[in-house]
Amino acid sequence: MNMIRRLLSSIRRNGIANTFRKLVHKIQTKLGLRIGAYTKKELNRQRVVRFPQQIKFSILVPLYNTPEQFLREMIESVQNQTYGNWELCLADGSDEAHTNVGEICMQYAAVDARVCYRKLEKNLGISGNTNACIEMSTGDYIALFDHDDLLHPAALYEMMAAVCEQNADFLYTDEDSFFVTPADAYSPHYKPDYAPDTLRSYNYICHFTAFSRELLERAGGFRSEFDGSQDYDLILRLTEKAEHIVHIAKILYYWRNHAASTASNVTAKPYTMVSGKKALAEHLDRTGLQGTVSDSSVPTTYRVVYEIHGTPLISIVISGDTGLERCISSVREKTTYSNYEIITDGMPQGDYMVLLDSDTEIITPDWLEQMLMFAQRKDVGAVGAMLWYPDDTVEHAGLIIGADGTVLKAHHHFPRGNDGYKFRMTLAQNYSAVSSACMMVRRELWERLDGMDASMGCFADVDFCLRLRKEGHLTVWTPYAELYHHTTGQTSSDQKAKQRFTERWKGYEDPYYNRNLTVKSEDFSVK
Repeated sequence: MNMIRRLLSSIRRNGIANTFRKLVHKIQTKLGLRIGAYTKKELNRQRVVRFPQQIKFSILVPLYNTPEQFLREMIESVQNQTYGNWELCLADGSDEAHTNVGEICMQYAAVDARVCYRKLEKNLGISGNTNACIEMSTGDYIALFDHDDLLHPAALYEMMAAVCEQNADFLYTDEDSFFVTPADAYSPHYKPDYAPDTLRSYNYICHFTAFSRELLERAGGFRSEFDGSQDYDLILRLTEKAEHIVHIAKILYYWRNHAASTASNVTAKPYTMVSGKKALAEHLDRTGLQGTVSDSSVPTTYRVVYEIHGTPLISIVISGDTGLERCISSVREKTTYSNYEIITDGMPQGDYMVLLDSDTEIITPDWLEQMLMFAQRKDVGAVGAMLWYPDDTVEHAGLIIGADGTVLKAHHHFPRGNDGYKFRMTLAQNYSAVSSACMMVRRELWERLDGMDASMGCFADVDFCLRLRKEGHLTVWTPYAELYHHTTGQTSSDQKAKQRFTERWKGYEDPYYNRNLTVKSEDFSVK
């Protein structure tokens, strides 16, 4: 009965075709005919592909008291790569009670010259040991790999293809977590493309990551004072300088879940939270962003409070009549920001505009500050807020755009207290669009784009955000500005507006979603 219920639930969310495809993939995986998203035939084809460039990957693995089974499986997952121009750099800081780590590594090195092993005189910590791996390396690109995890056979092939086709100097992939084997992986992380505000909220990039040696030399290596969040510190520094960041939207890394791993429980390494905040604070300093960093509600996620410059006038432009008195009263009674004007008819005078539906009601008193801190940044176009239905379920938490013109409300109807997909209901982050039921924008940007296109009807706010994005501006959604939206939640039946929107934006690939996630529902379900 449980299987039938799961099958029917999948059909409702993802449709019959996608459900059947997932079922076939699962059966093929169990029979050994498929590894992840790849058939064995496809993997064999990859082994004979000749690329236009000769690029060598140096895979860095700092070792410390690695259990034998984990060590062998890790090494063999590299040896099983369909792209063969690699070296595996193993720097061993294990103690005297674990001499078997070196013995095992030398067994592999004796029969495969690509396996390079070095026993360190003493344990230098995770950063020091990884820097020792860098000293051993001779490759054109550097890849980071934990000693107890596994690579998909196609990982390096896909990275090589991205380097050749997109001139990538920094690459990362999707990942999954497992207990025993990757066939039983249980927690896929389908990530957005590079999203600076999302990265400042947590290290969503994580595994599998590779980057050019030239980029590493410009950014610098690992720093021991950030042990525990050394990868986050390095990723922040690399992405600050990278010219072509490429996200490969395929699960190519498997993160082993065991008692001592952060995949199992972040409290296994509590110091990671301290070093993570320090890494993020230094990133803000380097990039000229003034702000303070604190923990968010989920361990190893962060909240940046940016400094607000001056007290610019904010014009709150309220549209509609339903609930207008309640809306204005809530603004006047709860808003802590002092320099604002309410516009229901007339021209806004402020340097910043907030578009606000009349059937909204303020929850968080500092809602304007929470939006203004982002809107003041020159790289930001529009800023959106968390909108709740009166029953404390999500009405708007960012908008997702499908290639067919579908517009989804991220985490629609998720209850208050739910963290959302990979904690995303709790984090400030980038989306393609946000709702004009509560949206802040600089007035000069509004005027430059001639405001919203009325012919787009209820899609005008999405269209406006996408036009801002086309000009190079980010859209930010923050969960720290909260309002109630007293709305029926009914969708518009304006088919002409939808057709115009679809014609203008058909084929748009939402960089802040993931092609492996469905556009049939709004809960981040896998296709």
